[in-house]
Amino acid sequence: YEGLFFHNDGSTTSGFLNSPECYCDFYKYAENEFGHKLQSTLFKVFSNPCGQDTWQSSTSNERDSLEAVYNATNGQNWTHNDGWMDEIVDHCQWYGITCDADGFVTGIDLRDNNLAGQFPVYTRNVNSDENHILNNFWELTKNGLANLYELKTLDLAENKLTGTIEYRPLYNLRVLASFDVSRNQLSGVVDAQVAPSIKYADFSNNDFTSMRRFVQYKVSSFQSLRFFNMSNNIIQQNATDLLEIIPPNIEEFVASSNQISGSLPDSLDNLPMLRQFNMASNSLSGDLPGFIASFATLQELDLSNQTKGFKGPIQGNLWRHLPLKTLHLAGNRLTGTISSLVGNLAVLEVFDLTNNLLKGSLPSELGLLGDGASLKRLDLSNNALTGVIPYQIGQLQGASVLLKDNRFQNTSTIAPLGLCLEREVKEFDLADDTVLCPPERNVLSDFYATAKGAEWTNGSLWLDEYASCCDWKGVTCDDMNHVVKLNLTNNGLSGRLSESIGNLTFMTELDLSDNAIKASIPTELGKLSNLIYLRLSYNAFTGTAPEGLSEMKGLQLLQLQSNRITKMPTIPRLNDNIYGQSTFVTDCGVPSNFDKAFECDNCTMCCNADDDCYPQEETQVQKLGMKGYKEFGVILFACFIALCCMTAFLLYITARRKDIGNFLTSEMETRIKENDMYALSKIGKDSVYSYIVTDKVSTVYNKAIATSNTQIILTAVVVLFVTEFDRWIFSILEAINEDWTAHVTDSGDENETKKQIASQQEELRNLREIVERMQESKGQREQTTSQQEDRKLSEITDSSERMQSSSHSENVVSGCEGDTNAQQLESEHAHDIAVPYEA
Repeated sequence: YEGLFFHNDGSTTSGFLNSPECYCDFYKYAENEFGHKLQSTLFKVFSNPCGQDTWQSSTSNERDSLEAVYNATNGQNWTHNDGWMDEIVDHCQWYGITCDADGFVTGIDLRDNNLAGQFPVYTRNVNSDENHILNNFWELTKNGLANLYELKTLDLAENKLTGTIEYRPLYNLRVLASFDVSRNQLSGVVDAQVAPSIKYADFSNNDFTSMRRFVQYKVSSFQSLRFFNMSNNIIQQNATDLLEIIPPNIEEFVASSNQISGSLPDSLDNLPMLRQFNMASNSLSGDLPGFIASFATLQELDLSNQTKGFKGPIQGNLWRHLPLKTLHLAGNRLTGTISSLVGNLAVLEVFDLTNNLLKGSLPSELGLLGDGASLKRLDLSNNALTGVIPYQIGQLQGASVLLKDNRFQNTSTIAPLGLCLEREVKEFDLADDTVLCPPERNVLSDFYATAKGAEWTNGSLWLDEYASCCDWKGVTCDDMNHVVKLNLTNNGLSGRLSESIGNLTFMTELDLSDNAIKASIPTELGKLSNLIYLRLSYNAFTGTAPEGLSEMKGLQLLQLQSNRITKMPTIPRLNDNIYGQSTFVTDCGVPSNFDKAFECDNCTMCCNADDDCYPQEETQVQKLGMKGYKEFGVILFACFIALCCMTAFLLYITARRKDIGNFLTSEMETRIKENDMYALSKIGKDSVYSYIVTDKVSTVYNKAIATSNTQIILTAVVVLFVTEFDRWIFSILEAINEDWTAHVTDSGDENETKKQIASQQEELRNLREIVERMQESKGQREQTTSQQEDRKLSEITDSSERMQSSSHSENVVSGCEGDTNAQQLESEHAHDIAVPYEA
């Protein structure tokens, strides 16, 4: 207040009054502090210096002021400017403007609206002439926010405002309670007491370089301020100067992420309403002060990440501050231990002491933080803490527990099981540490839970917080503390088998027989490639056994009987030298519990529904190295086909050798064709063999039929063999499907067909007799000439053809009568057969 002086008698004299609007605050301060009312001709113009009538405006003036704001901040490029500068639209309808019932502006919200330029405050032109001041208190220039006397909230955050703020005109805004200019590009000085009624002042995320200290003579603002935030600027002042005086009713003081240096005062004025004190990320140093005792309601204390850092131990009064919800002291040089009094902080939500020099063991009272339920984050990482991690920490429900980069790994005790399993906590950053939290212990814990371990007959040491899993009932480990055996036979297991069992990759023996485990065997069991002994018998497993069982190359014993397993993968035959007939046992016996017993060719023993088990001896086929009869049948059929092909080939080669150099005369060709027709008539045109002697495949047959008298016996043998083979094939086809052979039976006359077959069989017997007589007459026919032999043989052939032709034609017309005549004709010529000596 320039030119205003106090005298001993209480009177004042004044010269030039630079800020008449500040007189109200000074008037109140002088009256409250000294009990005097100021007397001056200057103040005679005010009947009530602090009355509302001192600052009055009109709606027209306010519209002009808003237009000035629009023009000063590049309003045409705002993100939203609906209604602005429209003469028809009332200014109370403009975007971001709120008015009261009388049409006066009470709120401006232009957050994140692309405002640019200087902060829109007008500069008053005050004439130094006292008479001018008395008649025209000040001149309005229609140039900004200072004319909006009813304004209560001003939000210009997240824009592009630049330059400094002229605070004196803003003191006109007597009812302004909320002032937010955060996230702009403003610079200069911060004045938290920007208006007499200010409660909320946010100057964060700008380029301010200093802060105007709090002053008591601005009585209204000093008493009204509740929230003050100047974080993320470049303020470089000393902390002691800034905190020399603090408004008594302040609730939140945030000055983080600046360059404030020095130490905090050992004590501060009593701040009964302070809830948050945040000066993190500055350059503070010295001992951690004990002024927290002055803050009875403090809930959040953040002094973390100081460039120089606080040092020394944490004072005891901090552990006794019961209302504390957030304690951030990370990134300093604090030493000493964590007091057991920490358990007093029953409502604590965040406890962060990371990156300090703390040492010693953790107190079990940490499990009491937040009353075990409200704590969200416990961060003690990157210190020098040692000893046993208290299991009570694992009971902090929903909390993130961070203990990395300490010295817990140097101790012989592992971390508590509940913490490693994250059973109740949200996160434990050492859960993947194989030393503190052995992964196989976690797997067995999951196995215990899914198999209803609480109901086991004997679960000694299972789920003990600190006991090694190698000491748990039924568990055996190797020298590297890897689980290699799990034997819990007849121990009351139920539930199901956990999928995590597949993570016990070092295990060689698993015996869970004689329990009541249900559901299917998890496929993950197939991952146990080192398994040599597996017994899951006498449980209640269902479904299909895992395919992975077939990949266990070292498996020596597998017993799955007395379950409800319906299908087995193809498992190679196991070596039974060690366990004999008990090597591979399943429920493949009869009677079965299922509709159809599954096959297990390689099982050494099969059990049935009556729990009777019988050895399954190795068959002769298996002894030959084949899996079963199916494989044997396929091989046998392939051999038969190969033999037939070889026989045909040999016959072909033999005939070709005999035919070399021979030229068939037309008469011999005719005789061959006649022989083909004779064989065809004897066998039947519908015979399978008829396919061979036709033109389609005539080559083999022509080579097989005799082309000279010396081969007649071979021809007869071939005819007999083919006839028998034809009858066998015909019977098979008729058994499979009668429709395939229906056309052979001559309109379905079964009796007629049987007679024809009987007749043909009689003819075959006669033929056999002929062959026998030919052999008996061998010695007697030696002198017969070759010409006679040919003539007689031709007569036999002609007679046979006429007989067959007559028999076949009469069968078509009248059935069996033709067969009788043919037999008679054949009998008449049979005695005339002359067999050559060569035959």
